[in-house]
Amino acid sequence: MKNDKYVVYIYNVCNVLMHEKIKPFILLLTLACIVSCGSNRRANAFLSHIDTLYQQNPAEAIIAIDSFMSCHNDMSQHNRMLLTLYRLRAQNSVGEPFASDSLARKVVEYFDDNGSVEEQMSAYYVLGSVYRDLDNYPEALADYQKAVALADTTDGNKNNAFLNRVYGQMGDVLLSQLAFNEAGVAYSLAVRFACKDKDTLGVLLSKEQIANVLYLQNRRDEACKLREWLHDEYLKNGFVREASKVLVPNVSTLLGRGKVEEVGRILRSYEEHSGDVDSLGNVVSGLEKYYNDKANYLLAKSDVSGALGYYRKGMRSTDDHEYREAFLRGLAQTYKKLGLSDSVAKYSELARRENDSAYIELSTLRMQQMQAAYNYSSKETEALVAKSKEAEATTRLKMVVLSFLVLLSVLALLFLRERNKKSMERIRRMLQIQQLEAENESKRNNLLALEQGKKDLDILMSKQQSKINALIEEKKELVAKLQGKGRSSADSSDGTDDQNGSIISLLWHIVDKTPRAATRKEWNQLKLYIEEFYPQTFALKSVVSPFEFDVMILVRLGFKPSEIAVLTDSSLPNVSNARKRMHEKLTKSKGSAKDFDKYIKTLI
Repeated sequence: MKNDKYVVYIYNVCNVLMHEKIKPFILLLTLACIVSCGSNRRANAFLSHIDTLYQQNPAEAIIAIDSFMSCHNDMSQHNRMLLTLYRLRAQNSVGEPFASDSLARKVVEYFDDNGSVEEQMSAYYVLGSVYRDLDNYPEALADYQKAVALADTTDGNKNNAFLNRVYGQMGDVLLSQLAFNEAGVAYSLAVRFACKDKDTLGVLLSKEQIANVLYLQNRRDEACKLREWLHDEYLKNGFVREASKVLVPNVSTLLGRGKVEEVGRILRSYEEHSGDVDSLGNVVSGLEKYYNDKANYLLAKSDVSGALGYYRKGMRSTDDHEYREAFLRGLAQTYKKLGLSDSVAKYSELARRENDSAYIELSTLRMQQMQAAYNYSSKETEALVAKSKEAEATTRLKMVVLSFLVLLSVLALLFLRERNKKSMERIRRMLQIQQLEAENESKRNNLLALEQGKKDLDILMSKQQSKINALIEEKKELVAKLQGKGRSSADSSDGTDDQNGSIISLLWHIVDKTPRAATRKEWNQLKLYIEEFYPQTFALKSVVSPFEFDVMILVRLGFKPSEIAVLTDSSLPNVSNARKRMHEKLTKSKGSAKDFDKYIKTLI
C-alpha cells in the first residue's frame, strides 16, 4: 500500500509542476521506479489513475498505457483487458479511426462473462464506435443500444455524460443514413442527458445537431431561428469559436432573402474566430462549402472578380460532386452577369454532368441504405427473439407446463410477425426499386430532350450568325464606298454642305482645307447619319460621355486622331485618353487607344 500511495503522490506532483510535453516521460519514470512492487499491485495503482487521465488527456493516456503494457506482461488478464478498454476509449476520444473490430470484440466477449455492468456498457460503446468507423452502421446502432440498455440498469445520475455521448453518436450515424426523424429523437435524448449532467456546451452542441436535422427536413425557418438562439447562447457562455460557426449554415437562406450585409457579418466572424480559415482565405479540408458561401456573397455585392476567384478555388479544392456542381452553377451565373453566353453554356453543361454523377452516387447510396436497414431490422428481430427466450427459460423453472404452452404461443406469433414483416419489407423494397428505375428513366428522357434541344439551338444560332455576318459585310462595303466618296469629294468641295453634298464630305473638307471645330448643326447632322448607318455604334451613346461619343463616331468613320482633335476642338492627349476610357467601359478591360479603334470598327 505504501508503494501505491507513492505512485499517486508522484503522479499528482507531475500534474501540478510539469509541462504537458514532459508529463508522459515523468509518468514512465514513475512506472520504472515501482518495478520492485508486485505486477498486479502496480497495475491496480496505474488503473486507479489512468481512469481519470484518459478522460482529461486521451492522447497522453494512450502513450502511458502502451508503455505500461509493454513493460508488464505478467499482469492479470482482467487488468490487461481493462487497460485495453481504456486505450480504445482514449483512441475514440482523440478521433483516431479504428481499422478493425477484432480487438474490440475480444474486449466485449471478455467483459460479457467477467465484467461489471459499467465495464460491459463501456465495452459495447467502444464496439459501436468501431463499427461506426468501419461504416457498418446497423452493427454500430445495435451496440450503442446495448450500451444504453446496460446504462439503464445502473444508477442513472452518474451515467448522464456517458448517455449524452452515446445518443449523440447514435444521432450522427442515423443522420448519415438519412433517417432524419430517428436522428432528431437521438439528439433530443442527448440534450436531455446533457441537461441532467449540467453540461452547457453539450446541450448547445446537441441542439445544433437538431438544427442540422431541421435544415435537412426542409424546415429552414425553424433551423435559422434555432441557430440564431444558439449563437446568442454560445456568446453568453463564452464559447466564441462555436458562436462564429453556428450561423454559417444560414448564409444561403439569408442571401435568398436579400440580407447581404448580415451575411457579410456572419462570414467575417467565421473567418476571424472559427480557426477554420487561414490568413490566405483557405479553409480546412472538408469545409469547402465556405468557398461557395463566400463567392455567392461577393456575387450578391457585384464583386464579380472576387466571386470567380472563390468559385475556382472551390473547384480546385474538392472532388465532391455536390460541391463541384454548386461551384459550376455559380460560375455559370457569374458569366451570365458578364454577358458571356459561351461560358454560361460551358459551365451549365459541366454542372449538369456533376449533377448526373451525384445522382448516380445517391442512387447507389440509397440502395445500400435500404440493404443496411433491412439487415438491421433482421438483427433487431433476432435480438428480440433471444431476449424472449431468456425470459421464457426463467419462467419455465417455475411452471414447466405453462411455460411450454406460452413458449409455443410466443414462437408462433413471432414467426408470423417475422414472416409478415419480411413480406412487407420485400414489397417495400420492390416498390422503391421500381420507383428508382422510373426516376432514372425519366431523367434519361429529360437528358435526351435537353441534348436534342441544344442541337436545334446550335443549328438556329449558326443560321442567325450567317445572316449577321452577311449584313456586317454589306454594311462594311457601304461604309467603305461612303468613306471613299467622302474623301474624293472633299478634295473638290468648296467647304459648303449643299443638298447634293454629305456631312462626311464636309468634315473631310474642314480638316483638309480649313481646319476648325465642327459646329453644333454639323454634329447633329453627323449623329443622324450615324444613327441610320451605324445603329450598334449609336446605341453606345448612353454608355459614354458626350465628348467620348463624338470621338467614338469620328474614329468609326476613319478620321485620324489629329483630325479628331481639330473637329472636337481638343488636344491629342485628351482624344487618346478618351479612347482608352471607352475601351475599359465597353470591354471591362484595360487597353490602348489603338485597341479601342480596332474594337469600335468591328461594330455596325
